Amino acid sequence: MSLKEKVREYQKRREAKKYFRSQNQYVIHGKDLPKYIAAIVVASIVIGGIAAYIERALPIVPMVLYLIIGIAIAEILYRVSGMKSKEMGILAVIACILCYIVKGIVTLLLAGVMITLSNVLSVLFNNSLIGYLFMFAGCYFAYMRSVD
Repeated sequence: MSLKEKVREYQKRREAKKYFRSQNQYVIHGKDLPKYIAAIVVASIVIGGIAAYIERALPIVPMVLYLIIGIAIAEILYRVSGMKSKEMGILAVIACILCYIVKGIVTLLLAGVMITLSNVLSVLFNNSLIGYLFMFAGCYFAYMRSVD
């Protein structure tokens, strides 16, 4: 194979890959990313605030709440994007983690405690092993519901 044939072959593969990516509905395109990021931020703030209020109102810490957060985040992202893919799964996991952080901040606000990094970290890390397992399971549910 001569150098010209290799260059033509390379250009054909490059054009085919470009066409496939432009026509693929399961790939996140750059123009849609701001919409998804806005949905992630808004959903995380709203769901985190609701979860903090529910956790504050109940005398026990509902671990199932972490699973519900994961499912709700995945559903919101699906409704906004209309697609399920690995990229959306990764965005759903990031949204769940952001939601847990927002829940910790709102918990501090509801308790009337000053918001500092050490206070937020103490709220986030003041969980039992079962709580961490449920947080992980919530992220896993969000990923799995965004992928299939």
